Amino acid sequence: MPDYEFCILKDNKDIIEYEKGLYKAFTKITLSEWREKNYKLIDGNRYKCNIEYEDQVLYAIKEDNKVVLALSVQVNFKDKMLIEKLGFKLREEDKNKKICEGLDFFSFIKMGIKSFEIYLNFFNFVLKDIREKGFKVIYGSCEEKLSLFYKEAGFNFIDSKDINGKKELLLRIKLD
Repeated sequence: MPDYEFCILKDNKDIIEYEKGLYKAFTKITLSEWREKNYKLIDGNRYKCNIEYEDQVLYAIKEDNKVVLALSVQVNFKDKMLIEKLGFKLREEDKNKKICEGLDFFSFIKMGIKSFEIYLNFFNFVLKDIREKGFKVIYGSCEEKLSLFYKEAGFNFIDSKDINGKKELLLRIKLD
């Protein structure tokens, strides 16, 4: 089994590789009309979310120094959360808590018996860092077909909406 490095992407080279992975994941593997309409296309092969990187943490797994999995989390809010822009509402009990939002997740790790363990270890790495930053709740959304993965990671499903003909689920995990 390959050696995987859990890390936070910070340098420009890694961010460009992340953007290429984001583009590949949401154009070649899973078509995302929403990202196509709302993300900036760079050089014909990179996607950039409209949220500045200074307001995000880019968690990743590298294999042979290449990004093979990434999760972006918005930690500073200058506007509504992405889930709010999609029409979801935050729980009233969370409005005065320090919250963050999972934005994008992609993986090029081959599925197998060990991959599930790698994913859960990665999510534990992310959750530990988010807790250390003082966050109490994480929100996010996913297509229904990915729900089992997020359920196993500890997320609760609290709402759903039809977005571009696909069922999108609102995810929440309480950290305290």
